[in-house]
Amino acid sequence: MGHTHTRNLIHIVTSTKDRRALLTPPVRAALFPYMIGIAQNLDSPLLAINGVDDHVHVLADLHPSIALAEFIGKLKANASRWWNAEHPRARIAWQRGYGSFSVSQSKADDVIAYIHAQEAHHRKTGFQDELRALLRLHKIEYDEKYLWD
Repeated sequence: MGHTHTRNLIHIVTSTKDRRALLTPPVRAALFPYMIGIAQNLDSPLLAINGVDDHVHVLADLHPSIALAEFIGKLKANASRWWNAEHPRARIAWQRGYGSFSVSQSKADDVIAYIHAQEAHHRKTGFQDELRALLRLHKIEYDEKYLWD
């Protein structure tokens, strides 16, 4: 093949440090567009982004030139660096880890709808139960004692 053709859809979930409720609606309204720009600069557009006060979901189309861990690291680091420079009294920090789940194109619309419905979803389900369910759905083994550090 003369060219590289990829579609690497990744559903990423990341939490604020200690799952603090830092991502209020006004914070999300400013921070999420900035995160979209970061992803575009990494040639890995976000097809969806949303969250609630303590965590964020994104659906990214990961460019083949960037490793997943590098993409997430740059997304989180640049977002918090910008936010903290602009709002030094309302600092944001991210939990070290993250969840990432591959998504087939046939399920992309379902994942986008799920991400867009985060506020309604979390009126019924807490973040910890949501993450456990995603891990089970994707058959990812985990040890509860290391899940929330």
